[in-house]
Amino acid sequence: MPRVLLTIFITIILAGCIKEEAAKTVTLQDVSFGISIIDKGGQKNDPWDFDCPTDDDGNLLIPTIAQIDIKDSEGSISTYEPQVFFLNGKLYTQAIKLKPGTYEVTKFFLLTHAGGTIIMATPEAAANFSQYVNNPVAYDFKVSAFTKSEIEIEVLCFIAEKYAEFGFFWFEITEIVIRQFCFFGDICANGGIQYTEETAYGGNFAGSGAPWWYYFDVNGPTIQNIFAGEQLTDGTITYQGGQITIDLGSLSLQDDDEPVKIKGLNILPASPLPLGTYSYKGTQLVWDVDPFPYYVIHLDALTSEPANPETPYGTADFAGSDYENVPGGLQMDMPAIFKVHIFRTFNGQTVEVPNSPFTNLGNENQPLCVKYPDRIRVTGEEFSFELWILVPVDDGFDYVLYHTFTSTDGGPLSTSPGTDGIIDFVLGNCVYSTSDLELNW
Repeated sequence: MPRVLLTIFITIILAGCIKEEAAKTVTLQDVSFGISIIDKGGQKNDPWDFDCPTDDDGNLLIPTIAQIDIKDSEGSISTYEPQVFFLNGKLYTQAIKLKPGTYEVTKFFLLTHAGGTIIMATPEAAANFSQYVNNPVAYDFKVSAFTKSEIEIEVLCFIAEKYAEFGFFWFEITEIVIRQFCFFGDICANGGIQYTEETAYGGNFAGSGAPWWYYFDVNGPTIQNIFAGEQLTDGTITYQGGQITIDLGSLSLQDDDEPVKIKGLNILPASPLPLGTYSYKGTQLVWDVDPFPYYVIHLDALTSEPANPETPYGTADFAGSDYENVPGGLQMDMPAIFKVHIFRTFNGQTVEVPNSPFTNLGNENQPLCVKYPDRIRVTGEEFSFELWILVPVDDGFDYVLYHTFTSTDGGPLSTSPGTDGIIDFVLGNCVYSTSDLELNW
């Protein structure tokens, strides 16, 4: 074959391959949406006054992202979420990439953020609100090769309660009401240990005369008892090898210079010894003594017992805690420092509600009002309110669970408040007026 013809033949083959490869190459095109906002008067891009959603402070919510469902010519639907921005007073989406062809917009929303609140939407063609827009969904558009496309679309401010007017029968409204319960409590620090000054004597043998007294007889048991206020105690006296050892047991000595007084005797007196006649005086509990058949062992003692059997703690037990800063400081009857955990149980799942736990720390003189969301169209929601009170624990302080209130579907609490609507509780028994809830230590 002549060289010229061979060259032409190769060129034709290469040209055909290039054309075939070009035919296989598909160029994705930029497609963006220009968004017109329709207000209640039918005017485009006017101030948003068509019942647009607002935040808790009444400020209009601003869309930052679009959610667009697009069906291609083969019936496959894809969801796109381009960001939204203002340009010259009009909303636009960032460009998405599509192959040339014919498409159909089946859904168009503007949201606060991905997965957030729907602020605006395009109604469906058969819905009542479709009359306010020129092109309700679904509608077709075409993407051409080598051409950027801007698709015009109109939206209305979305009113969730009127979802049917948009044609969104799939839309589920969660209607939530914020409910509230209020709590106030007292904590009783009227317990602890109560000390009483008593005269005590060591020995098992009662002396003669009045007032009462006892003595230690060395011919008796080696270990003998201590009596305080004429009552037998768990204290003991041991005499052995010329030494007296005093075991106070649950007693303690009064805070003075000579709470221990000992006198050795050969002959027992007819009445108690005058205080000035004792030979051994001081604070020690072990004494080396001269030998005598009898000893009078006089003690200035303190007996102890719970000040209030129902309250284990006195004010001193709360020193170093946040109770020092409550109104009035440490006192017998103090405002309780507490917190409330709120849990919601539905369909076997339990979650803690937003903002829980609630605490009154720093506002102890005011009722603590706790708020929680209740879905009013959902039945079977159970709410539990755990009351945790700050109390002494081991060598410190911590919150301890004392009671759990319950409520179902926005109903009343399991413990009813008084006429003031506040659930009053008291821990201990230092409050003598009626409380809604009385708790034991």
